[in-house]
Amino acid sequence: MRRVIVLERIAGGVRYALWAAVPPAIQAHYRGARASVWGGASEIENRAIARGEVAESVGVLAGYPGTAGRGDLERLWERYQAAVTADSEWVDYGTSWDGTTWTAGGS
Repeated sequence: MRRVIVLERIAGGVRYALWAAVPPAIQAHYRGARASVWGGASEIENRAIARGEVAESVGVLAGYPGTAGRGDLERLWERYQAAVTADSEWVDYGTSWDGTTWTAGGS
């Protein structure tokens, strides 16, 4: 799986996409009927994004000095992957109360 895709150079930097593997327990929350912003993504890669198996984030890295800036992009990906892996936003998703008892949800 690709991790960093340079999309284009812009004035003073570069626009990029990051792809992170999504843990199975929270893939439903990342699902969507969309494809990658990168036009070069394969059908398999686009399906993985649409199914929520891969999360995509797009950003701009200012001051990107060509190949020397690749380390910065690698570090951005490492932080993004760690954030997706540790995503606790959905830990209580679906938890409900029926007036008497709480039923745990979560993903």
